Amino acid sequence: MSWIWTVGDIDPEDDAYLVQCVQIEWSKALARKIRWAEEVEDVKEEMWCILRSLTKEEGDWRARATREYAGLTPEEQGGRKVYATGQAKAHTRIREKFIALWLAEEPAQGQKARAMDKEAQRTVVRLLEHLDRVPGGEDEEGLDGTVLIDG
Repeated sequence: MSWIWTVGDIDPEDDAYLVQCVQIEWSKALARKIRWAEEVEDVKEEMWCILRSLTKEEGDWRARATREYAGLTPEEQGGRKVYATGQAKAHTRIREKFIALWLAEEPAQGQKARAMDKEAQRTVVRLLEHLDRVPGGEDEEGLDGTVLIDG
């Protein structure tokens, strides 16, 4: 319910009270706007972390797939390779699913969530471009410059 309906009886001659009410509501709206802007930045950082984590995990599993383990039979080596390759593919599929979901113009059938706006889609593209530039396994910075992975 709008604040206008909860004010009650006011003196039409009391402009100071009305001005004070408007100032209070404006301050509340500004605080909400600031909180929402912070939430948007938090979501962007979480998206970055998800994509970076899935990319790193995929690389780790691909490395495990090519690694030779001492003392294992060829069958055991093959089993490890197949498992590691499967895990790498799974991480790739999950990452691609997130990207497709975040870049979708319309929500998937049965989803209640609204489609992303154009600015959010540009953010995802920026995240992907940044991931392509960041080498794996080193200290990595998020979009705001904070170190995400140390060593």
